[in-house]
Amino acid sequence: MEIVKMKKVLFQNDSPATLLARVIGIICPIDQDMLAKGRDTHKYFTKNHMLYERNQDTNRLEYLIPKKTSLRHSLPMGDQGFIEFVFHLLEINPKKRPSAAEALKYTSVEICMSSITYIKADQAPKKLEVAQEQACETSYLKITSSCCSRFDFDLKD
Repeated sequence: MEIVKMKKVLFQNDSPATLLARVIGIICPIDQDMLAKGRDTHKYFTKNHMLYERNQDTNRLEYLIPKKTSLRHSLPMGDQGFIEFVFHLLEINPKKRPSAAEALKYTSVEICMSSITYIKADQAPKKLEVAQEQACETSYLKITSSCCSRFDFDLKD
């Protein structure tokens, strides 16, 4: 689909901490009980659940404040049904996230899947294969904003 073909990353990041900041800013905060049970939570969150990372150049810790935005802003080419479908798939809590079978029942996927004609690859002209692949595409994603604001602080023992 388009997200794969656009060759852009939805959650642009340069570290696990900035990935978390991007997800939190676009999707939603991570549930407190998930943070409490996470085995690596201490690597990215303070005891007060503030997101942080160590600056590799200065060796100082920096708070990462997620920039609040929307999936609509990150996927401007998608219609409302597509945005809702992607948001549904990106549920942070795995207990609430749909299975692959549940996701395929989603209306937008059914519409897209119903427009595809299946024929044997060796019988299809090349132009037809390309047209079928492009049936659900519109335009490409362009993300230029940064994921978060940074605030320095000293770690004292």
